[in-house]
Amino acid sequence: MLAAGAEGETLKQLLEFLGHESIDQLLSESPSQILSGGAGGVDFSLANAVWVDKRVEPIRSCYQWVLKTIYKTKAKYVDFVNKVKLDVAVKDINSWVRKETKGLIPTIVNISDFTPDDLMVFVNALYFKGAWSFPFHVEWTRNKEFYLINGEKVSVPFMSNSTMFYYGSFEGYKMIKFPYKSKDQLNKFSMYIFLPHEKDGLKNLLEHFHSDDALFHGDFDLKYERFDELWIPKFKISCTFEPEDVMKQVGLTLPFKKTNKELSGIVDMRGLYDDMLYVSKILQKSSIEVDERGTEAAAITMIWLSGGGLPNYDLFGQIILSLSPKSLTIHRDYLDIKEEFRLDPWKFYWRTFAKFLLNLRFTCTSFESCLF
Repeated sequence: MLAAGAEGETLKQLLEFLGHESIDQLLSESPSQILSGGAGGVDFSLANAVWVDKRVEPIRSCYQWVLKTIYKTKAKYVDFVNKVKLDVAVKDINSWVRKETKGLIPTIVNISDFTPDDLMVFVNALYFKGAWSFPFHVEWTRNKEFYLINGEKVSVPFMSNSTMFYYGSFEGYKMIKFPYKSKDQLNKFSMYIFLPHEKDGLKNLLEHFHSDDALFHGDFDLKYERFDELWIPKFKISCTFEPEDVMKQVGLTLPFKKTNKELSGIVDMRGLYDDMLYVSKILQKSSIEVDERGTEAAAITMIWLSGGGLPNYDLFGQIILSLSPKSLTIHRDYLDIKEEFRLDPWKFYWRTFAKFLLNLRFTCTSFESCLF
């Protein structure tokens, strides 16, 4: 939504970050344009919302068209200055987030997250729930040792299965594919687990894929093989982080400049904050739960736009792999990504989160919840 209202060098940086050559390509390939409701047997949804401070002139008619036609939403006018009305707006935002993520992410903001300079917020919600094509056997689940990224061991429930899976071994890593039930062949989802060969190889694996997006989004040569035993830990992870610093490190800087005047496609800022509008904060929150039945996941991205100038009145750990020709146990940290074959609605979250991991040292104090 931000790129749709940008121009000049700011638009160029946004398109490069998002992996598109033009704004037309970006809008035409927006998942909001193609996916809605259930997608081939899984519960998948992508929703957008915009809250605008009443001080701002009505947003441009062309941008209103983009919001309505491409992103299936419209602006809600609120008051970010009056504390009582701000409280109402915050409750409205959190209520929307809770609804769009089916309660997986109950809240995203507090009143303290806003300042009088905030003029609008963009919120994007992504939700996924899918059942395994080959469910794990609940009665086989038992505790095993899981190795954290800091070398410590914890005992956690491992689920097990014995069936055919697509599996491949490549330079530096192994991977296995877990498909979800699907009613059609166009919208087919799977979870891929990428496991580095080396015990401490997760960082190198992330750097390998980020050296060229095509490496991650290309086709993998996987073989359909039977595993007499396959073990993988159940897990539930919640993450909250602000990706601004990571974005700046990879070249996305202009949207964050207080003197930016290239977001004028959203609203006419003449006479207000010296015509300047910039991104003052970005918050991303995600949650994923994997068990014997399947996966439920949600992600929220929230962007604050504020007036610049002077006003005129930002789990993954390692996993040791024990592998024999017919046995697979995953008991150290790994990287898992859900990918849709025809589209890639998770691309923004993958790109940003992986870049975040490359620039972060963290210790997961709890297997159940890892808060960044």
